[in-house]
Amino acid sequence: MSSASELAPARGPALSVVAAHNEYADGPPAAAEFLQWPTVLECEAVPGASAQEIVSAVGDVLRGLWSRSIRAVPVCDFEDELPLPPEALATR
Repeated sequence: MSSASELAPARGPALSVVAAHNEYADGPPAAAEFLQWPTVLECEAVPGASAQEIVSAVGDVLRGLWSRSIRAVPVCDFEDELPLPPEALATR
């Protein structure tokens, strides 16, 4: 199975993506499980990218991870504009 770190670093027309070890992965139990996942992908907007391009690019990253059965949760100011994970869609 692919790992999240194999998908980064990457750069597209709207987004730069870098994978890093989650420094909190080995810490005390967190309130939410995802806070202790081993890898963090940091997405940064490329200068000049529109908000729509950024949302679309982050959505593409999420769908790419989910299609490889890699758990991913977005943490940003526009989470409500991003696609839902497959397990959320299955419960609708």
